[in-house]
Parts: sequence; C-alpha cells; structure tokens
Amino acid sequence: MIHTNKDGFIESIEINNQNILFDGQGPKVFGCNDIQHSLSWHMEDNALIIHFSAKNTSSEDMYIDRMGIYLGVNCYMEKFPDWNDRMFPTLLRCEKTHFYGYFMNPDGDMLGIACKSPIASYKLLYNQLPGNNFGHRIYSVELDVLNSAKQPSRHPQNLNCIRKGEVIKREFVLFTANSFDDYVKSAEKYTEASIIFCDKYTVELNEAITVTHPVGTSVKIISPSGKELGNHSKAEEYGVYTIQAEKNGKVTEGKVYCRKDWSYYLLKARENAISMPQKATTHCESWYGLFSGYLAAKHYPNTEQDIEIEKKFQEIMPYMFDFEKGEPLVIPQRIQNTATAISLLVDRYEANKDKNTDSLDYADKMADFLISVQHDDGAYYRNGTAHYTCVIYIAKSMLELYLAERGLPKYQSRAKKHFNSAKSAIDNLVYLLDDIGTEGEQTFEDGMISCSALQIAMFALLLDESERKPYTDAAEYMIQKHECLEQTFVPDCRINGCSLRYWEAQYDILTKPNMINSPHGWTAWTLYAKYYLYLLTGKSKYLKELMNGMGACVQLIGEDGVLRWGFICDPCVKASVFVPDNSDDKTSDTYPGKFDERIIGEEYMPMISGWFKHGKQKVTGGFLKCPLFLKDKTVKVSNQGGCCDNDVHEIFKCMEETVLKKAFIHETENGEYLCYSCHLNGNTIEIDSDVETVVYNITHDTKISKAENTITLKGNNNTNLLSVK
Repeated sequence: MIHTNKDGFIESIEINNQNILFDGQGPKVFGCNDIQHSLSWHMEDNALIIHFSAKNTSSEDMYIDRMGIYLGVNCYMEKFPDWNDRMFPTLLRCEKTHFYGYFMNPDGDMLGIACKSPIASYKLLYNQLPGNNFGHRIYSVELDVLNSAKQPSRHPQNLNCIRKGEVIKREFVLFTANSFDDYVKSAEKYTEASIIFCDKYTVELNEAITVTHPVGTSVKIISPSGKELGNHSKAEEYGVYTIQAEKNGKVTEGKVYCRKDWSYYLLKARENAISMPQKATTHCESWYGLFSGYLAAKHYPNTEQDIEIEKKFQEIMPYMFDFEKGEPLVIPQRIQNTATAISLLVDRYEANKDKNTDSLDYADKMADFLISVQHDDGAYYRNGTAHYTCVIYIAKSMLELYLAERGLPKYQSRAKKHFNSAKSAIDNLVYLLDDIGTEGEQTFEDGMISCSALQIAMFALLLDESERKPYTDAAEYMIQKHECLEQTFVPDCRINGCSLRYWEAQYDILTKPNMINSPHGWTAWTLYAKYYLYLLTGKSKYLKELMNGMGACVQLIGEDGVLRWGFICDPCVKASVFVPDNSDDKTSDTYPGKFDERIIGEEYMPMISGWFKHGKQKVTGGFLKCPLFLKDKTVKVSNQGGCCDNDVHEIFKCMEETVLKKAFIHETENGEYLCYSCHLNGNTIEIDSDVETVVYNITHDTKISKAENTITLKGNNNTNLLSVK
C-alpha cells in the first residue's frame, strides 16, 4: 500500500507488514530541464516499482551534468526513539551492468533497492548546519541515471549523454527483507545478476580465496600483479585481488585482500607516528599516534624510534596536561581528552615499566579528574549537562588503568576505585541502552552506539561467568542496533566490516563537505565490541566481522608503507581538498595549505600532518576554525598545523589488543574450521610463529603443543571458549 500527501509525493509504503517512511518530498526527477520525462510508481508483488523515462526530443545530443531521481526514503535520524523508524543508506552499489543495495533501520528492518540496468552514480544528501558547519544527519538519496563527473572504475563509464531521439528508461524496485538471505534472493531476482560474498575478505598468504555465488555464475579472480585465477585459488602474493562474477551477462565485482603479518602494520604505524608529527592541540586526535609508538615499543623495541616517541610525549603533553596536579590545561570540558591521556599513560607504562613508573601515578590523578565529573547516575558528563561516557570510551580508559593496577599490590585500593567508577558508568549504559547522548548534533551515531557496546562487553569479560549475562545481553542489543551503520555485506575488502561515518573529514584532513569515511580510525570502536562479544558468546559472526574489519583497516597503510587517513566510500563528491600550497607568495595570514576543488570517490585520502605543521606556535586549536580553549580563557590562534588526522592510530591500538600475536580457531556448525593466524593441516593446526595466545572454540579435546606451534585435534568432548597462553 502506498500513502501519498496532497502534493502526490509518497509519505510511506506498507510492504509485508513493514511501514517504510518517506519524507513526503519524493520520488521526483532532477536534472531533466529541456528533456521530456516521466516518473510513476505502483505496488506489484509486495514491492514498490518506480518507472523513470527520459526522451531527448531535440535535434542534438545532450550532455548532462546530473540527471536522475530524488528517492525520498526518510533517512533523517534526529532523536530517540523516532530514529528506530528511519532507514540509513547502509549499502548502495553501482556495477557496470546493474545497481543494488539496501537501507536498514536500527531495529534491523531492511529495504532493498535494485535496478537491472546500470546507473551512473548516487549521492547521499547530508544536512548542513548554519555557518558552514556540516551536520551529522542524512536527508535521503539521489540516484544518478546520468552523471558527467569522474566515477570509480567499477561504475559504468560515460553515462553522461542522451542522444537525439534517445529514450532512457530505468525501473527501480524497492522491497523488504527479514534477513540477509531474503535480501539476496530478491536482489538477485530484480537485478538478474549474482550477489556475491566471502566469509573472509582478508586472507593470509597461501590461503584460498573463496567466493560464494548463485548457480550459473562464472568467477574469475585477478591477482595484484594481473594474473587470472579461478575460485578457491590460493593467494600467493600480498595485496588486493579483484573478483569478477558473471551471470546473464551481468558482472558483479568484489575485492579480497591478502595481508602481511599483523606486526608489519604496527611497525609501520610507529614509523608514521614519527613522520606525521603528533601535535599539542585542543583535541586528543592530534596526538593519537603516540599509542602506536608505545605499543610498538612494548612488543618490538627499537631504541632510535622509541626515543623519538618519548621525546614527542615530553615535548607536547605538558602544554595540555598538568600531570602532577591531575588537571587538563586545554579545553578541560572535553573530558575524552583526559580519558585518552589515561589510556596513553597506561600504554607508556607497559612499553617500559622500568623507566615509566610515573605513568600510573599520573594516570591516577587524571582519573580523579574524571571521577569529579561523574554524576550520581554513574555517567561522566561534559559541562555537567552532556552525557559523555560514550564519546570515545571514557569507562574503557578507566578499566585499562584498573587492569594495569590490579596486579600491583601497592595499587589495590586505586584499582578498586577505578573499577567501581567504571562499573557505575557502565551500569548507567545498561540502563539507558540506546537512549543516550553523543558529541555534536544529536543523531543515531556510530560512536555513541559502538562505544556503549564495547564498554559494556569489555566490563562483562572482567566478571565471573555467573554475573555476565545482563551485560552481554545489553552489549549484543547495542551492536545489533549498530548493524545499520556497518559495512557487513559489501563484497569489498577495503571497507567490509567498517562503520559508516561522514563528518570527520572537515576536522581531520580539513576537507569538506561531508562524505562517508569508512574505514576511519573510529571503526576500531566497532571492532573492539566484536572482539569482546566473540569472547563472551563464541559466535562466529563476531569473529568474522572483527577479522574482515581489521583487514580493511590495516589497508590504510599502503603498499609503500605510508599511512593514509581514511577511505572515502561515496562515489562522486565535489570536494574542497586541503593540499600543500607550493606558491612563493606567502604572508603571515596564509596557511601552508590551500583548497583544491576536485571530484573524489571510492579512494584513500592521505594524511596532512606530514606537511601541515606547527610553526612557532606550540599549542593550537584542533582544526582550522577551532579556537584555543584554555582552562580560564579562550585565545585566538592561527591554527597552523591544527588537524585531527592522527585519530587513524586508534586502529593500531585496537589491533594490538584484539589480534596481534593471537591465533583464533573456531569450529563451525558443519564441522569445518575457521582459522586466523593459523592453518589446518590434516588434524593439526599449525600456528604462526609470532603467536603468543590461542583463542579457540571447538567441539574436540585438544592436545596443546605450543613448543612446536601446533594444536592436535582429537576426541569428541565439548570444550568452552578458551584462551590458551
């Protein structure tokens, strides 16, 4: 059933007992000036069919900038609980021969979309707040039948012209689905193409690449060096492999990555933390690379590089924190800065316990500051009014300090204090669930939900098994809500498993407008949650999503070893990109950078910290328009060097905790083994040499022979999820 308003636009549709909200402003055509066109829709077989037609009645070919349909599906997630009914554009995928995707709301309802003909591109319609401050919401989506701008190579090319006398017709089908299996069946029906996926979008050297596809599909895989392979072929070189699956003349593309050892990425992250300087600013995102430095020092000491990291710590941190007094000196109300400093001090301590014994004492004093802004409800608050427990992860930072202290007899009372503070905050999260607050414009926001899930799940792991269930249930509830903001189904190793963010570029790399950044450093928050939930539940879903997401994230380190800031998923963004200004005409009022207008899409964006540096100014705002907020005054500064792109290092902090030096063995329901950092050889699992911990969930007795880096499987008795050192 279709419900329209007095203007004839759709307000909602009912399909299979699901009520899908539109915004009452579409569907409608755009870009069809001087072109004869029509748009109509009707319900058929429990689907909304939208018919678009355009005819060039002129005597000349017409080249079109953009022409297509404003869809009108309501994506505007403004407040709780209304956002549970809004559809986020989770996946939109242009192929050379067809188009498919789906919207999903936090309740898990899916609205699929498919077209059996190609479309050039699409555009997400981000809201914009007054004063050129880009917002945190999406209105709806435009589907570009024609578009003249540069498109990703996977898209159809040169769909930019309607010839004289030509008629272009497209049929878009919108349908509901109760599961991914239902979605796949319908998407394949309406596109007449193959929908493909892999359990593993990141594989290890000499591991088979396996593509799941419908009957009648031919699959070829192109290696990084251009060699053509078949399905189930082994990855014999590092890099990205391209999948081409063909059925009915329709080609669907996918990508799989063959990674290096996890240690490689941490070592490169340390190098980049030095070459992309860490800075003293109002934002902890400007010095996040210190984490990679200290974590690399913890596992792989390098005297020269470790000295550089410690020198940078000693240089910049006193501008932002008085560790002796336990006070933040810059923007103290931004309490996530203080929490992040606590986490960093813990890692600094663990990197060299002999030389950095002051770190835990400093962290304790900073923790007292956070406890002072904790209210009776347990939450940590900014300015006494804004719920901030889930802005980054303040309770997790407190727990990281607790874990460092609990094994030290002289710190037992402190450890208890920090545990109890975190418990109060996490109990508040369990009580509130998804009715919580976030930084910036209120919306159903990636970090608000993922940071709640990860903190609740981490805390559950610290409890006796008999006490875990309420916390595990709450964490699972939150991560299920979060699924609409995750790239769980896209057949692309560069983004599969990553969260969907879209307002960070303006602060991190000073590039605008909004665009999907996925992976971004904050994708790590989702991956922490998946790791903890796998340890709590033993569900293979969480393990696969953790590994696929982490594999996508580490690709931010390119083949040349240079760390990139993030990956842009939008196909076609008219962006103002901040780039070095190489002109000789410099004045005191110009920055060592300029804005370059260009089209970007489906590509990695570089960091800017390597060239956008501090001059004489030692501490600044976190980005171009950010003042320097001191404890007792606000100072106008040039913001030379102020940027937040070092937040990408959250990925390597997460990697160190979740997968570095760990092997995972999971027996699936059909008796096969899902292995990471280890390999099945007969009835023996061979473990990678760098592994110190084996996490396994199998239905056999095991004979552990760690000295030979093997695990032998035998017997038929159940075992629990175990961590074996």
